[in-house]
Amino acid sequence: DNNPSTEELARLNAWKNPTYGYSNRLVKELLMSQGYNEAELSYFGGFRIYTTFDPTLQKIASEEFEKHLALLNEGKNPADRLNGAFVMIEVKTGNILALSGGNDFNETQYNRAMASRSPGSGFKPFTYAAAMEYFHKDFFDKICNCPFRMRGGAGKTWAPQNFREDNPVPYGYIPLATSLIRSVNLATLNLARSIGMEPIVELANSMGVWGNPGMVRDSDGEIWLKQPGFEIKGGLVPLLPTAIGASDVNLIELANAYTVFFRKGMYFKPTLIREIKSTYGEETIFQAASPTGKVVLSEDTSNKMLALMRAVTKIGTAKISMKDIEQQVACKTGTSDGPRDVSIWCGTPELVIAVRFGMDDYRVVELPEYMARVGGRADMQVTGGWVAGPLVRRMIDRIYIERQKVEFSPAVETELQRLLDH
Repeated sequence: DNNPSTEELARLNAWKNPTYGYSNRLVKELLMSQGYNEAELSYFGGFRIYTTFDPTLQKIASEEFEKHLALLNEGKNPADRLNGAFVMIEVKTGNILALSGGNDFNETQYNRAMASRSPGSGFKPFTYAAAMEYFHKDFFDKICNCPFRMRGGAGKTWAPQNFREDNPVPYGYIPLATSLIRSVNLATLNLARSIGMEPIVELANSMGVWGNPGMVRDSDGEIWLKQPGFEIKGGLVPLLPTAIGASDVNLIELANAYTVFFRKGMYFKPTLIREIKSTYGEETIFQAASPTGKVVLSEDTSNKMLALMRAVTKIGTAKISMKDIEQQVACKTGTSDGPRDVSIWCGTPELVIAVRFGMDDYRVVELPEYMARVGGRADMQVTGGWVAGPLVRRMIDRIYIERQKVEFSPAVETELQRLLDH
């Protein structure tokens, strides 16, 4: 669509509108990773760059993000304040519609949407998708929610644990579905032990999750965006802790991988730049190709994953923040070890929204005042469901005041019903 309102002119100094500071910087990095140099970009006032951002969605997301961050940081010393990032991607195109890497570009230009951080439980869907896709596991196959010890790095013993909660899922064999909906670490790890880490990493890579710092690579491993100074290194570690999110990834690559579940297993490369014209617009220098999809997951597995993520919003870790929501959503919460990061990965049939909060210096997130306010107890565990969930809920509520509400396919809802009936 050539909606003139989205045809913003990007110059290299950030747009006057600070809402676009981080996205503007990302556009520049994308151009540089595609071979343009600083001189070309700045010469004679640069190019006219038409991006995929949607001003309405960017405005809603930025406003809600800033309000929520202010609430989380109420009464904190500046040195103890959380920060975070969000990205919104359109399901049918892979277009990045809104993005921010922090609450104030003028204060810090560190783009948290590209920071490599542990997604915690936000990675678990890839573990389950691999089990369904390659090993034909189903919702009610039993997996062991059992403690174990093994030798970890440097000869230390590794004894992973489930998240501390008031009503924990009991030990013993539990249905695979319960394990994802309630985000049970031990059961997920035992599932990964039974299928092996190779297929999990392979599937994540094919969905565009590589975990290389400072870059986003596509399904084939080609670099889509690379920040200056980074080369390919690191990546998803093919060891057990990765199955529950111990390998660091950035928000953009993981959010874009989630869109695959929402489009029946089809991968699209993200798009940020629609077209580039010369300074006065007389010559088209670059035109984004129509997205060419690549099937990386069966429709059946994708529908089952969506049904599981729908169940997360009904009976799982996002049930409180998504209670009575009018627009249907499918979500997975993420809480990394510590927790050092809390996140949520949510979508409607049209949009995927990912939000992450944490401390820039990796300190453990502590929010006693906020938790007392929303959960009634200051000592409650800080989680993605409690901390990031309410923000995405408000974004979706606001977006769908104006928009026609949309429903997930009957295939997804049938799977959801099968789950809930059980």
